[in-house]
Amino acid sequence: MSLVLVVVVFALLVQSVVDIFKRPEFFAGGGGFYTEGLISDKPVILNSVYADLGEANRDISSLIFSGLTKYDPQVGAFVEDLAELSISEDGKTYSFTLKDGVKWQDGEPLTADDVFFTFHDVIQHSDFQNPILKANFAGVEIKQLDEKSIDFVLEEPNSFFITNLNVGILPKHLLSGVPVAELPQASFNSQPVGTGPYKVDSPLEVMNDGRQRLLLTLNEHYYGQTPTIQNIRFHIYPDSQQMLAEMGTLNIVAKTPNDVLEEIQNDARFEFVNYELPQYTAVFINMDSPVLSTDKVRIALQKAINKEGLLAEIPHKTGVDTPMMGLEQSEWLYQSNVDEANGALYDAGYR
Repeated sequence: MSLVLVVVVFALLVQSVVDIFKRPEFFAGGGGFYTEGLISDKPVILNSVYADLGEANRDISSLIFSGLTKYDPQVGAFVEDLAELSISEDGKTYSFTLKDGVKWQDGEPLTADDVFFTFHDVIQHSDFQNPILKANFAGVEIKQLDEKSIDFVLEEPNSFFITNLNVGILPKHLLSGVPVAELPQASFNSQPVGTGPYKVDSPLEVMNDGRQRLLLTLNEHYYGQTPTIQNIRFHIYPDSQQMLAEMGTLNIVAKTPNDVLEEIQNDARFEFVNYELPQYTAVFINMDSPVLSTDKVRIALQKAINKEGLLAEIPHKTGVDTPMMGLEQSEWLYQSNVDEANGALYDAGYR
């Protein structure tokens, strides 16, 4: 079934500790401990290939692991991280060459074996249990050329493919013996080894009341600019009320829950900072439908939807002008206009 995007709404949410390290002032001095509060009613999985299955997974994994690319909020685009990238003229081949001297947090060197293992042996494996990530690499041919070079060959050009390549690379030397079907339960997931700026100090602690605790410390092998905050403590709560009871122990609350927003706003110790999340809420239509395959009908649907009205109904959130990286506004933006929508339907033969 072919799909086309009709409506896109972006949300602005409270900034988390992950994004704070991208602000220059956090490299100018400091140190010590920083404590972040997160909410997750499920056990946290500290494994990059399951990061998008929960916000706590994502926030913490992004500090432990790093990918071939990363999103740079300063330029609003994905940029090189672990490797240098070149894209073929036809847009089908993405060629990566790993940067020199990158090491795992246990001191072992990062090689293209690890990259091939992550994408081919794990993500493309039939037993891999993250359908979203698995779909991103369906039909992609992955070729390891040597110890530093690897190619991703697409069936057709895809300007969004680069957004899939920020997946944190996994260490083959630690995980090659774990069956992919058993990877979500692997002991690795409580004390993982990555190439990111922080490493796990001790295994993830899970308490009887559902709370979870984790301490990250600086990775002495990190290849990039070293953050000056030396230790990050994550306090993970099963619900917002438990977190609210321990607000005095926290420096940051990531993605503040709406049900405690007002109470936290009255706490003078906290400053609210909004930031853009690269995610969207969307309505899709079936392009295989004889009715919906007509462009005039799709334009009518676009112009009939009052997007500003929809956004006004969403509490504590706002829209972002350009909803998807790689798309110009002219490719998706339509102002709502019922008369023009009716005209488009008339042109499509609906009278």
